[in-house]
Amino acid sequence: MARRSSGCGCGLSESPGAPLRGTRCPPVGQRVIFAPTPSAVAAFYTDRYSPRSGMVGSVVAIPVPGGRKTCMMGPRGGLIYVEWDDFGVSGVFRADLVRAR
Repeated sequence: MARRSSGCGCGLSESPGAPLRGTRCPPVGQRVIFAPTPSAVAAFYTDRYSPRSGMVGSVVAIPVPGGRKTCMMGPRGGLIYVEWDDFGVSGVFRADLVRAR
């Protein structure tokens, strides 16, 4: 069953397992799964400094000039900052994330 839209534009209206959509930064603590396409892995991610497909993590806020943010707008939906359960913190494209259950 799909959840009702929160109206924030941050992807919270999507049901678990759905791609993270929207234009606003997701909230701190939102659980996500890294689910890139093979072409995205080849083009944007390296083995040493990137999470592996299927890793689960939580959105975190990082310090930026003027405060803290969970994302940076840009191509492919922008970067979302995630603390992975088994990896550390990294920024990944919104298009490569799905909501965790």
